[in-house]
Amino acid sequence: MSDLERHINRERKAPTHALIDMALVNYQFETIHPFADGNGRLGRMLISLMAVTETVVDMPVLYMSPELEPRKDAYIDLMYQVSAKGTWIDWISFFLEVTTLSVTRTVRTIDRVLRLHVEYRARAMAASRSNKLLGVIDLIFDRPVVQARTIVERIGVTDAAARTLLRQLTELGILVESGSYHPAAWFARELIDIPRPDIESSGDLRRYSGSSSPDVRRAEAPAIAAPPRGQDPERTTAP
Repeated sequence: MSDLERHINRERKAPTHALIDMALVNYQFETIHPFADGNGRLGRMLISLMAVTETVVDMPVLYMSPELEPRKDAYIDLMYQVSAKGTWIDWISFFLEVTTLSVTRTVRTIDRVLRLHVEYRARAMAASRSNKLLGVIDLIFDRPVVQARTIVERIGVTDAAARTLLRQLTELGILVESGSYHPAAWFARELIDIPRPDIESSGDLRRYSGSSSPDVRRAEAPAIAAPPRGQDPERTTAP
């Protein structure tokens, strides 16, 4: 792990090779398998963080899980083949194609969020001339679970006015009140559901489908080359 850490944090890097470097690091991390559990999740998180630190993207929006999970057998098999036969090209090609599919999915998700924002503002303006109502619309795209106290603090209205705004948005079908929290919380359910993966056939990677190989940890890997209640709903991360 120390060698991997030094490789990730080395100073001399080729910016044009960032995605290839992410493929190498993901393989090496999963092969080292440093923890008893959660290595897959941590490895995918590392991909997202490297994409930011290497300025591939400017925020952690590269979410690989929806594309990797339905191809898990191929994912493991190709890593095993690297360890057993040194087939780096196949692994890197797979990683880059899955990254492309993930980016395409992310762009679609962002577009859907932006369209929903426009739709909600139009719906609110058709129902009321209140700028406060538009302010709450903008707020829920920052935090899709809100309570009256949040609107009081962020919009600058009284508690009674905040609850009136929440009631209006509920009547417009934008928010849904939950009875699971005290004080009450309102959810922008449609917004929360947008990023949920709908495991779809968003790319043709059938040539990678195959039976799973033995646990990749058992193969000797080459070294990295130089080349309920009581919980605050507003602290709950949206899926």
